Order: sequence, then structure tokens, then C-alpha cells
Amino acid sequence: MEAYVVIGGGLAGLTAANALAGQGNKVTLLEQSGHLGGRASTQKENGYSLNLGPHALFRGGRAARTFREWRIPFSGGYPPTGPRSYFVRESRFYPMIANLRGLLATRMFNVREKMQVANLLRLFTAAQAGPW
Repeated sequence: MEAYVVIGGGLAGLTAANALAGQGNKVTLLEQSGHLGGRASTQKENGYSLNLGPHALFRGGRAARTFREWRIPFSGGYPPTGPRSYFVRESRFYPMIANLRGLLATRMFNVREKMQVANLLRLFTAAQAGPW
């Protein structure tokens, strides 16, 4: 058995620590804050959900499958798309984009950015049918 120290209890640190421990190693995890998860968390303020950082898992992806295999519980769902759902960019609120029509109509992105977002969404759609 080998001994490891993992610094940081965010999503990457927790994953590394679990992978090492799962191989029978001794693991010490060091985290500076009072909670684990790092920016993989959401705060509720004034009825709004504020994501502190990128932390979504593609439900059909490798990370989600690995967490299920390791029996690590995680929860979530699709973000709300009602009238109180917004994106924030440079301190301005923009209505949630829920479909292609919303992407084309939004003032949050310029034409070039809209094309990039559309291409990214195409890649996500292709990945859902992909080898993962």
C-alpha cells in the first residue's frame, strides 16, 4: 500500500482521492475551507440559484458513470426555464436560452458567439449518441 496526500477537496481532488483509495492506497485529503466540493456548489439567494463555478455533469458521460460505479451520490436536473430564469453576463441579466429561437433572439451574444454556441450545442447532441 502506498500513501498519498491530495491537496484540495474540490471535484477534482475528491475524484483523485477516491480513485487512489479505491486501489487500496492510504489517502489524506487536505482542504482549506469548511466544506468539500469547491466551486461545485450552488447558493440560493433571493429566490435565485447561483452556481459558483462549472460543475455540471453530462448525465451520459464518463464522470457520471464513474460516480455511479463508485456509489458516490450526486443529484441535479435540468435548470429551470421559467420566467425567472436568467443568464448573467457582465452584470446584465438575459432571459434563459432554452431553444434555438431563444439563442437567435438573445442580445447576450453577438452573431459570431451565437454561431459558436450553436456549434457547441451540436457537439453535445452528437456526444449523446457517441461512444461514451
